[in-house]
Amino acid sequence: MRLNLENSFNSIPDAIVTVDEGIRILSANAAFLSFYGGILADYKGRTFDQCLGKNSAPYTSVIRQTLELGRLTSHFRVNTTTPDGKACKLELNAAPLRTGEYGFGGAVLVIKDMTSTAALERQLEDRKLLNNMVGKSDSMKRVATLVHSLSDIATTVLITGESGTGKELVADALHYTGIRADNRIVKVNCAALSKSLLESELFGHVRGAFTGASRDSEGRVAAAEGGTLFLDEIGDLPLSIQLKLLRFLENKEYERVGSTKPHKADVRVVTATNADLIRKVRDGSFRKDLYYRLNVFQIEMPPLRERKEDIPLLVESFITLYNNELGRSIKSISPEFLDTLMLYDWPGNVRELRHCIEYASILCREEMLQCVHLPQNFKDSCNCLSASSMPQPTPEQLPPSTLGTAVNETSAKRCSFEKQKVLDALEQAGWKKARAARILGISRPTLYRWMKRAGIAEQ
Repeated sequence: MRLNLENSFNSIPDAIVTVDEGIRILSANAAFLSFYGGILADYKGRTFDQCLGKNSAPYTSVIRQTLELGRLTSHFRVNTTTPDGKACKLELNAAPLRTGEYGFGGAVLVIKDMTSTAALERQLEDRKLLNNMVGKSDSMKRVATLVHSLSDIATTVLITGESGTGKELVADALHYTGIRADNRIVKVNCAALSKSLLESELFGHVRGAFTGASRDSEGRVAAAEGGTLFLDEIGDLPLSIQLKLLRFLENKEYERVGSTKPHKADVRVVTATNADLIRKVRDGSFRKDLYYRLNVFQIEMPPLRERKEDIPLLVESFITLYNNELGRSIKSISPEFLDTLMLYDWPGNVRELRHCIEYASILCREEMLQCVHLPQNFKDSCNCLSASSMPQPTPEQLPPSTLGTAVNETSAKRCSFEKQKVLDALEQAGWKKARAARILGISRPTLYRWMKRAGIAEQ
């Protein structure tokens, strides 16, 4: 029985140590001894301080707390180092060793190595910031921080940024991470409806208010009661409706079309635009008082060209999405494919990237996306594809001289484009490599690789 107990004790993957009331080690399993590299061959009867020196503090602290309080101390996480100097993250759990119904004569300490788990948690945090927002760039982390700070506050938020940057995702995050998440988020595209329809859609109408109004309609404001009303493309809101929206924002009251009876609604208003509202205020197409009422708190979405380090994560997310939707089994992308995506400036931002990956996923029947799968218009605008990127005939279909000429011409175009791109970034950065790499949205080793390939000498 004793042998079976020792075997079980040593087969547990977590490190386990028992100590007496003086915090002297009584026993330790194989995992504990292995974790410390065999330096504790003579551990019995010695304290943690004597065995581990300066690394003993967290263990001693948890055990002492357990002995003093006579109860479990759990989920205590600590950053420390192994005897060979490797950083690690541990979770410590200690419980009293009972000697009877009321007394105890020591404690048992369980040490779980959380290093890999903590690294995975950090990766997941980097990849998915809020809801469906993906990224690890500083600019996206700032957006996530602002959303966290605003999620439980009913203040009006204006989301700005170029088309395709993900403004609607921010509106979703504001709603679903806040106290209104149990109610609806109602979305209205102000540019998609005519002036007459938009007012009715927003505030509702009564029967007979206009031709075709055969029954009462409550409108989107009423439908969003207790939740969020998201007005996209707010810059296209007609002036007459701007005044009604301003009144609603001021006192939470509105009137349906064809009625003078006031209605109240508890609705948080979030708006978004890719237009320059200040310019619209100056030219008179947007009310100045409404602008300041909407712009209580502004969140600006960065364009994709300014956060290119997020492109690999976005591509991975879209591949997973289209694997499920299209029944594909794509597992990776070629280095040339990623290089091409990183070189492009993405005027359509994340929306354009998503459509690009969708197109490539439709064409791809293998497990790797390659440049041949990119849309033709994308290839034409990039003008930076290698020979393997182009949908070339097979070697059997071309005479050797023709194939060699096509490869050389395409490679020359790519090299010329890359060289100018890198030179421009280096000039802009004053030939500081780290800064130039940030401008291009790549790492320094990749920059050095591009410089070598383009024949650019270091300065």
